[in-house]
Amino acid sequence: MKVSNGDDRESHKAGYHLELQEVRQSNIRDPVRVRIERQLLKADHLASSWSRTSMEEALGILQESLEEARSMNEVWLEVRISRSLGILHRRLGANEEAVECLTEAVDLAASAGHFIEQVWLLGHLARIYGDLGEIEKGRELANTCLSISERTQDDLARAVCNEAMAYVVSLIEPRDAVGFAKKALELWRSLADRRGESRVLTELGHNYSAISEEYLARESFTAGLNLEEILGNPEQLARALQGLAAHLSKLDEKDEALALFYRAREISSNIYAPRLSAAVLNGLGMLFLDGQEEEAAIEYFREALKAYSQVGDVQSQGSTLELNGWAQIRASQFQAAVDSFAQSLPFFQQLGDLRNQAIVLHFMGEAQFELGQVENAENSLNRALEVLEETGDHYSQFLALLALGVIHQQSDAYEIALEYLSKALQLCQASGYRQYEGQAQYRLATTLARLGRVEEALDHGRAALEIAETVRADLPGDFRTSYLASIHHFYNAYADLLIEGHMRNPKAGLDVQAFQVSERARARSLLDTLGREDVVVNRGVDTALLYQETDLRTRLNHLAEDRLGIPVDAPNEAEKIDDESARLSAEYTHLEALIRTRYPRYASLTSPAILGLDEVQEQLLDHETLLLEYQLGEVHSYLWQVSRNHHQLHLLPARKEIETLVMNLLESLKARETRPGETVRERRLRIREANRIYWQDAQELSEILLGKVVSRSIYKRLLIVSDGALHLLPFSALPIPGRRADDSPAPLILDHELVRIPSASILAALRTQPSNRSPSRKVLAVLADPVLQPDDPRLPGQFGRETPNGTARGGDRETDHGPDLGKFPRLPASSFEAEAIVRLLPEGSFLKATGFESSRAVATSEGLRDFKIIHFATHGILNQQHPGLSGVVLSMFAPDGTPVEGFLRLHDIYNLDLPAEMVVLSACESYLGKEYRGEGLVGLVQGFMYAGAKRIVASLWKVDDLATKELMVEFYRAMFAGKESPAAALRSAQMKMWESAEWDSPFYWASFIIQGDWVDGGILQ
Repeated sequence: MKVSNGDDRESHKAGYHLELQEVRQSNIRDPVRVRIERQLLKADHLASSWSRTSMEEALGILQESLEEARSMNEVWLEVRISRSLGILHRRLGANEEAVECLTEAVDLAASAGHFIEQVWLLGHLARIYGDLGEIEKGRELANTCLSISERTQDDLARAVCNEAMAYVVSLIEPRDAVGFAKKALELWRSLADRRGESRVLTELGHNYSAISEEYLARESFTAGLNLEEILGNPEQLARALQGLAAHLSKLDEKDEALALFYRAREISSNIYAPRLSAAVLNGLGMLFLDGQEEEAAIEYFREALKAYSQVGDVQSQGSTLELNGWAQIRASQFQAAVDSFAQSLPFFQQLGDLRNQAIVLHFMGEAQFELGQVENAENSLNRALEVLEETGDHYSQFLALLALGVIHQQSDAYEIALEYLSKALQLCQASGYRQYEGQAQYRLATTLARLGRVEEALDHGRAALEIAETVRADLPGDFRTSYLASIHHFYNAYADLLIEGHMRNPKAGLDVQAFQVSERARARSLLDTLGREDVVVNRGVDTALLYQETDLRTRLNHLAEDRLGIPVDAPNEAEKIDDESARLSAEYTHLEALIRTRYPRYASLTSPAILGLDEVQEQLLDHETLLLEYQLGEVHSYLWQVSRNHHQLHLLPARKEIETLVMNLLESLKARETRPGETVRERRLRIREANRIYWQDAQELSEILLGKVVSRSIYKRLLIVSDGALHLLPFSALPIPGRRADDSPAPLILDHELVRIPSASILAALRTQPSNRSPSRKVLAVLADPVLQPDDPRLPGQFGRETPNGTARGGDRETDHGPDLGKFPRLPASSFEAEAIVRLLPEGSFLKATGFESSRAVATSEGLRDFKIIHFATHGILNQQHPGLSGVVLSMFAPDGTPVEGFLRLHDIYNLDLPAEMVVLSACESYLGKEYRGEGLVGLVQGFMYAGAKRIVASLWKVDDLATKELMVEFYRAMFAGKESPAAALRSAQMKMWESAEWDSPFYWASFIIQGDWVDGGILQ
């Protein structure tokens, strides 16, 4: 009787069966058979350790056993041993030896009629030939394998063959590989073989990810990983971790991806699996490349390349060299990039991979152009075009033509550039690549402008913007902001063209059109921006309608992606998708109209009406207010000076010059900030030097930014729309322009109130919001001096301890998962600040929430809606990479000492219903955020504005605790006792500080600015 657990192959159906056999007499060969079987068991045990030394020892044992099996003419044993030898050679990177062993085993299995074993062997061979770059040979063997399995009608054989075919095909066309992998998965599941199921799930994840089926990829990777956590095969577990990590990295879930990569690397470092180790290194390289850490990425790619070279993996060597070339371009190592691309090209030629050949040639051309090798660059791109003509890949052809046009444009060969760009545009329009057409239109516009053909250039510039905004409207919210940033230069280029036309013909009104383009570039949805941070800003909108809107946008986006993949010679398929898109677009338009009707606040903030210059003058400006709207450009910057009855356009220096001056000035201005490791003497010397040069530098910048308008201005109020580094500039600390060099400094606030707005159009949208403010509202709610540390004397058991001192209301700039409590010292002056402010008000008109009451629960309570002013005096958290993680820090403990959630994050703020007249963020860097081109700074100010606040007071840098207390008390005294508007009161408070001996430095008072509506609106009633 023979008992088997069915585990004599690498992976197939688990289970046991009993088989009765005739008992025969032993013979002289049986001891040899027993010895061989024992040797095979020992070799299997050694190989399962995944140690190189053990695997090499196992090879020696198997080789001896093979000789003995041959001497006895034991074919079945020869086949088994040869298969094991082939698999071990492949693991060790000896591909030629692996092919030799497996080919011999195939012939033996066929001659002996062991068809199932033949199928296994052919599957292994197909994979090896795929790795070696002999794709056709691999496909041929996989097809032979499939034919045999179909003849045998054996599900195990069919599972093996479909898995092998999926692997080989995925190296060239992952979309075609999906069908084979799904069939293999179905068969492994029917056989209850969980190892086979796990392998194929990971393979399917890679294929789905390659064809951008993101949800299916994640589902497959996760299922494969969950299985491997149970099965415990270290190599396959690491492969599953690496696959899911790479996919999450692609989806910008970097933190989770990094953790999975590190876990996979830890596993792979404990076993000998060079191909797996290389895949993990490549994944880490791509992750760091996405994070703009090019040097680290290049090192990872180099290490991966060594490992792939060790095992002779042709396809992966080519891909890794290609990735390394991209990283080197990003690191401005252009010659190294050309070398990497040149090395990768033969690998793809060997594979017959035309698509990657074209990509490599394309990027090689771009790197050569950066090196000034224009002729070489043109040759490389033309070679890429020749390859692409064989593939019929119209999109890549378009990119190559566009690159050739750009190269000639930047080489001042405008007529040649025009030819390439015109061809690119024609191809793009013929292929239906609407979202890419804008690039061609933009490049044509700038090229025609260089040729002096301004009218034609304006037509193309206008077309580029129309296309870009149409595409943007159809994108899911997650992608709108990043897309807007990527095409922001369209707006600048079109504005440049309009202004150039204005210079030629000042009476044509093109400067007015340029102003409106500037407004279009910046007056974009706050919702768009925070979509990137998973912030749900759906307050007040029926969830069913929002679900429908999201579903329709997603379906339309998928249809657009499907449409791109259809070749020109398949008009019927294209027509079907176009019809479905038209139907869904009509449905979407109807739904948006319904939402706009029912929820005007949601609609106006997600799609604000863009005002023309005359509408700005009539609807927003009074006779005391002058609007200064800046736009920084690469060649020229612009300033629109707009009053109630007049407008004028001024040319300013290029962005780089202005931003350099701004950053130098800020360096001097913030010299009083404490720096680690600095002695008292060093700090004093640094402050003295900064004071010496500050006003001189500030006067220069003031003359550039304001000299043409403010020195002659009679306006009480300056309304400022910033751009770029100007968002960081405290205009209040600039001197009045036009003064003599020997005059004493006179800051701009001596003559003007200063108010910031994100754009004129957004201000108009906020003014037209239906008011839900209660007429009988209380005046002020102040949250200050929260309990932040476990040793705070206000906590049980801590009474009598000395109060920790704090000097700056700062936060952790890079807080991603919650800052260390030790980074937030108590702010004792904030408590005095709160007490001094509420003394200015009658009892019953305010809420003073200090200590434990300065909590997240109070900040998010319904009761806060009853107050006109909300004042936060605490620490601020600034996260410029992920603005959704910015916030304010409130009490971290309950009165009984229990830790509580104390962070009010940006996503919390966006979902507040807080119709305040004003929010004051008496904290560090509370005005700052992440700058998105076309959106401005995204942070706490925008969050409170969406929550309903009409104006926000916030800071530009790390403010001093005591100085801030003095400034805030003066600010509220000017409002409540002096009956001044918020903008006027802030000016009065800053002038008071300026006039004092202790706080006269702009560092102490210029940080705070006011953004929003300057019209009182009842705050003082």
